[in-house]
Amino acid sequence: MLRALLLLILLTACEGVQGSSGSSAPPRETPVVESTSAPSGAQAVSVTYTQTGGLAGTVETRHFSLDRPRPAGLSRVDIKTALRAASDPALRTLKMTPLPEDQCCDRFSYVVTIRWDDGSSRTYRSLDGVEQPAAFSRLIGHLP
Repeated sequence: MLRALLLLILLTACEGVQGSSGSSAPPRETPVVESTSAPSGAQAVSVTYTQTGGLAGTVETRHFSLDRPRPAGLSRVDIKTALRAASDPALRTLKMTPLPEDQCCDRFSYVVTIRWDDGSSRTYRSLDGVEQPAAFSRLIGHLP
């Protein structure tokens, strides 16, 4: 089961790097926004955070939601703090820094998906060492 999950994540990551044409061009930041008419005060109800890469080639996924089991080692306060950070209105219209062409080496990559109480969601992608807007950096800082 774990092997299948790792394989799926690696294949998904490789698909983003090679694209459908097989080129080695980097994936562009293409946020997923399901609702554009959402109020700016919408509250985050869930955050999914996946970190991959590093020297050991790790894959770690955590789900932050009040209606799901907590990730190991995290308290209810940790979950609420993450959801509060994900509720920052600046995240809804944030323009992420494009990812560099050179995505090799032992960098960590991050995929964060936020779902808000109005039913909309957005997925952000970043790479270790890429300076992103402050709202995204604050969010990552609250996802232990």
